[in-house]
Amino acid sequence: MQQSSILILFLIFLGFTSNAQEYSYKRYTVDDGLPSNAVYGGMQDSRGYIWFYTEKGIARFDGYEFKTYTVKDGLPTNDIFYITEDQYGKLWFHSFARELVIMDVERDSFITISRIDTPIYNPHSILSNGKEVWALQNRGVELFFTSAHTIDTLMKDYPKTAQLLQSGYPTNYSYHFAPGHYLGFKEQDQQAFIGTSHGHLIDTFFFHNLNKKETKNLSNRTFNSYRFFQDKLYIKPINDSLIYCLDLESKHVNKINMKEHLGGLPDFVRFYLQDDILQIQTNLGLLIVNEKANIIDIFKPKISSDIQLERIFKDRAGNIWITSKEKGVYLLSAQERNTLQLSLAVKGDNAINCMDYFNQTIYLGSRQGNIYELSPPYSTTTLLCSGSSQYNDIPIIKSIDASKDNLWFIRQSDGIFHMELSTQKVQSLEGQIKNLFKFDAKSLKRKSPPTEGTGTIKYLFSVGKDLFWNKHKNELIVGRGFFPYRCILSSDTATIQFLAHKRTYSVAYDSSETIWLGHNDGLGSFKNDIYTFHDDIKLLNGKNIWDLEVGSDNTLWAGTDGYGLVAYNGKNAFCISGTEDDIIQDVFISEDEYIWIATNYGVKQIEQRKPLDQSAVVNIYNVNSGLVTREANSVIADSQYIFVGTSEGLTQIQRQMVHYDSTAPTLYLDQILINGEKIKKDNIYHLTHDQNELEFFFTALSYKSFGNIQYEYQLMGADRSTIVTTNRSIRYSNLAPGTYTFNLIATDIQGIKSAALNPIEIIISPPWWQTKLFYAALVLAITAIIIGIYLWRIRNIQQKAEWETKINKQFAALELQALQAQMNPHFVFNALGAIQYFIQTNKKELADDYLAQFGHLMRLFLESSKNKYIKLADEIELLNTYIRLEKIRFKQKFDYQLTVAEDISTHNTFLPSMLLQPFVENAINHGLFHKDGEGLLSINIKKEDNGALKCIIEDNGIGREKAGEIKKQSKRNYKSRATQITEERLSALRKFEDFDIQFNIEDLFDHSGNPKGTKVIINIPEID
Repeated sequence: MQQSSILILFLIFLGFTSNAQEYSYKRYTVDDGLPSNAVYGGMQDSRGYIWFYTEKGIARFDGYEFKTYTVKDGLPTNDIFYITEDQYGKLWFHSFARELVIMDVERDSFITISRIDTPIYNPHSILSNGKEVWALQNRGVELFFTSAHTIDTLMKDYPKTAQLLQSGYPTNYSYHFAPGHYLGFKEQDQQAFIGTSHGHLIDTFFFHNLNKKETKNLSNRTFNSYRFFQDKLYIKPINDSLIYCLDLESKHVNKINMKEHLGGLPDFVRFYLQDDILQIQTNLGLLIVNEKANIIDIFKPKISSDIQLERIFKDRAGNIWITSKEKGVYLLSAQERNTLQLSLAVKGDNAINCMDYFNQTIYLGSRQGNIYELSPPYSTTTLLCSGSSQYNDIPIIKSIDASKDNLWFIRQSDGIFHMELSTQKVQSLEGQIKNLFKFDAKSLKRKSPPTEGTGTIKYLFSVGKDLFWNKHKNELIVGRGFFPYRCILSSDTATIQFLAHKRTYSVAYDSSETIWLGHNDGLGSFKNDIYTFHDDIKLLNGKNIWDLEVGSDNTLWAGTDGYGLVAYNGKNAFCISGTEDDIIQDVFISEDEYIWIATNYGVKQIEQRKPLDQSAVVNIYNVNSGLVTREANSVIADSQYIFVGTSEGLTQIQRQMVHYDSTAPTLYLDQILINGEKIKKDNIYHLTHDQNELEFFFTALSYKSFGNIQYEYQLMGADRSTIVTTNRSIRYSNLAPGTYTFNLIATDIQGIKSAALNPIEIIISPPWWQTKLFYAALVLAITAIIIGIYLWRIRNIQQKAEWETKINKQFAALELQALQAQMNPHFVFNALGAIQYFIQTNKKELADDYLAQFGHLMRLFLESSKNKYIKLADEIELLNTYIRLEKIRFKQKFDYQLTVAEDISTHNTFLPSMLLQPFVENAINHGLFHKDGEGLLSINIKKEDNGALKCIIEDNGIGREKAGEIKKQSKRNYKSRATQITEERLSALRKFEDFDIQFNIEDLFDHSGNPKGTKVIINIPEID
């Protein structure tokens, strides 16, 4: 190709630059759910939701979808100019309407708190003292809130002709900054004053640095925007470029110049208070002010000039929201603020195919065949514009290599070209070497290359895939088809040396003068005129290699077609972790030795580590970082910026993130449906067996994720493991009765996890036929059937065993009754013997008296014998009667004492019936009867600490040993069984009543060892 034809193909545009820069925005319109594309503004509520107000209603946005509200839902009018949130989370709507309506967001309901006859624009200030909320309207009506849920709609109307107005202090042009307090100005003498809504003057003073004109602008509040924040009053007069910050404590005024910060005078200013910062919203930009009145952030939208903006605000995560008059809403995430889209000088040329970097200048090749130069302050200059291709192909710049004053590039189908940067002279390689080239003899020994005589020699210089200019040896390495070669240029000749006969897509050169070749089936090298195919590198053998770069330590970095980035140090090869599946179009090594790769997943930054196999991806830049598309064609990184070429344009990203969002998603459970019906949100649910269809609806607020949020959930009891989904609803059907626990957590696009949702416990009761009682009854029924069959087979044996068991139980009960009944004849026998004695001795009066008392005793005895247990009072009465009878029978031979402790309630204390009488009988009949002299019987009943009774029966009789001797000498056949019967009764009580009564009998002796009586101690446990 002749030099003249080359000049026809290329037109050089020097000084044709483009400085246009834009952010990459996410746009929302009516097609996404907004009620209108004309959006006045927006705000973020305390729960994290974003609200927009328009001329056709309001909308709440959760990162996924918009929920709209109109007059049909309770709005006073669809045309809402502004929204304010009070400290209790209620939203106040500013509009032209007859009604003042607020929204209780928690209950998703609207409340009308006042009405007027004529609809007027009724903005209001929301004031608070920390506990209570006031809403002050323009017409001087103050609404008072007492709590989060109680509203006092008693309105206080403060007349404009109050005492202050009569004294020359205008009250209608004042700024309310606290409940019942306002600031005003006397224009004539520049004096400021603070008054109350009741017309009382509190203070007058002068601000230190306000001139007369500024005071005049401040004194007329009618169209001025203002907001009280941190003891400072911010005022923006309608026709003033300044915002005045009035410090009410120091009486000093700070002035914010809007033109200086935003480059012009905005149409309108709104003050938006969010947490501890004040946002100054305008159509030209956003200013963020902290509590010290310092500007901590300025945002000026880089957006097309044909878009008319309304207001801009920043949410808590640092994301920027821009509302427009006709185009809807634009979202710029915090991370995307670090990214700009750089426009190119040639209109419509947005696809960057390749780039190279030299001396702080970036050279870009586009798919339209244009070449651009990009240098600080990073505006693009068109170096070369291409005409149409001679083959009518797409004139793609396939490869660029830049060095001092030399720029080599390949233009598809047109060949290899060289530009001398100092003169902007462009020549094709064929035209530059003319006919002065020759083939290297050694290279001819291999597979025959094209020859000059074949007519195909031009094909060597008309196509190419990659190139590398070795400025030290003045040679050009060209990767192309089956004949990669190097062209050694000199003043009078050019030598062509073929390197391999494999299809080659990339070339590189290391410090040992090795030429590396990336083939479509692996890695090759050429050194000392010897070609080597490295089939021993398994990670690269058979793999298509798109790009090669050599590091300062001669490490070779190979970008493959779907097999990731491979590092080869001459001995071993390693696939870099985090790139395994990447299709890599470009590899770049920055001056700080980081490896950058342009992939089908965006740009990845790799940190080189020692050992080499520990190298890993440390950053990923994709659409969430501001790229227009995740498919990156080329990448360059300097100390400040990362430049990414894509088919959608050129992107510039700040390496050091100035703006970022590290906040975790806020996770909400929106609704639970049971059998398709909404229920109140709670932490535990008790359901019936037929309430077994559950649906959970949830949302994680993370606007930077653009809806790309993963949810990990598990219904313990139903799911064996955690399940990952991107859906925001889960449904469970036909759940079996049991206890379930629902757990949920969200992960945003950066891998940051939310706080776990409070576990929700769900208890589904079984139907009655699945209850334990039913199963028990069923088991019993089955058991009964089995037992019936079993009884049928071994009926006689089983019946006998059952009858024996029944009889034993009956005998046990009867034994206890019989033992008690045996006391009756024993006592009656002795009593009748005494009556017989009185009659025989002709002592009728004693017999009558004895018989009367005996009858009373028998009634007591019969009453006590009906029950197992009797009151202590009844037992004492029985004992007293019995002992008196015995005294009569034994001619007053003994006396007795019966004492009961005062802390014992005899009518509330119980003991087994006839328990003490046998021991008293033994003491009288065997101890005192045979005593010479006066006998004494002592009965003492007291209460132990554990509530038990302790009964001590003591006599001063002859003792058990002497009584036994007398009994042996006696000729009577009667054998007393009182003690034996008592022991048997007590044994029966232990066995069948689990009532353990212990007694102990002691023989008493005097100091000489002679018997002096008997003591019986009976311990009776407390009976409930």
